[in-house]
Amino acid sequence: MTGLVEAREVLLHSMVIGELALGNLANRESRIEELRKLPRIGELDNDTVVAKIEEH
Repeated sequence: MTGLVEAREVLLHSMVIGELALGNLANRESRIEELRKLPRIGELDNDTVVAKIEEH
C-alpha cells in the first residue's frame, strides 16, 4: 500500500475522513492528518449518482 500511496495511485473521497472520524479510530489525530495528505477524487452531484444507480 505504501508504494501505491507514494506513486499517487491512491485517491480519497472527502466523505471518507468524516466517516472514519465518527468511529473509534486508533491514533485518531495522526491517521486523519495522514489521510488529509492524500489526493482527492472528484465528486459527483446527487442527481448524477442516482442516475448512475438507475442505469444498473
